[in-house]
Amino acid sequence: MFYPGMDTSSGPLMRKLLIGQLFQDPTNLPKYDSVRQLWEHSLPNRPPLLWGIVWLQGTVTEYFDEHSVVLDDGTGRIRIDCLKGAKNNPISTPEVGEYIAVIGDLVCPTEQSAGQVSEWYIAAKLLVTLSERQSSEESSTQLADLNVALFELSWPLEVMDMIHAL
Repeated sequence: MFYPGMDTSSGPLMRKLLIGQLFQDPTNLPKYDSVRQLWEHSLPNRPPLLWGIVWLQGTVTEYFDEHSVVLDDGTGRIRIDCLKGAKNNPISTPEVGEYIAVIGDLVCPTEQSAGQVSEWYIAAKLLVTLSERQSSEESSTQLADLNVALFELSWPLEVMDMIHAL
């Protein structure tokens, strides 16, 4: 929502995105305004998407290391670092199989390796588990499965709705 006199020259602080959108142009590097790092994603026949930090949702598919996991939203995969984004308060590392929401900074590798998607990661500022861990050994209720399916199916629609509302 925009208000009279609102400065719209800077991008929004946070944007809901799909992982696949982050890497449509892996050579795209951030710009800097007077306050923060800004990312820009070009869209055909539309104004570009601008953001400072991202909001992603998806399923944790594996551990990357002690403080990092791999998130998959069906459009791509990215490493989530639970230590680097949280200044003095490390975030608990989620379990494999959990459906999570994460808000954080998109961290670009060095310019030399910017084209290597595997080098990029999210430095988590906030991480919320939206579902319980699903495991083949546990019998989960149909309601829990329905909630996970609802999150997974509605997330891409929420992202597209925000993009087309520009």
